[in-house]
Amino acid sequence: MAIRLNGWHRIGIILSLVWVVLVYGYAAHEYLERGASTTLLIEVTPDKAPIVDKQGRVLDYVEFKTGEPRLLIVRLIAATLVPLALAWAIVYLCVFALRWVAAGFRSKETGEH
Repeated sequence: MAIRLNGWHRIGIILSLVWVVLVYGYAAHEYLERGASTTLLIEVTPDKAPIVDKQGRVLDYVEFKTGEPRLLIVRLIAATLVPLALAWAIVYLCVFALRWVAAGFRSKETGEH
């Protein structure tokens, strides 16, 4: 039993695969950056080092990232699947609505109620 896909389904599948590659590519970019200030999919443990003056008094703390970056799996899955599910649902709802409206015009032309 083969599943028959029309051209629009195939375009949707290709665009979905492009989305997945982009999300995973962004995660890889964040991983290589080792916890830059704006990370969405990777977490790096923050640490603080004191800034001391010549007398040894602590003036302030500077925050920096230490340790190995950790992938936030739930966020990665959400960033991958939620937009895809919404996009497919919106497209199917639009197609359904357009066909429903078109059927209303066709029934008026043929005299059906």
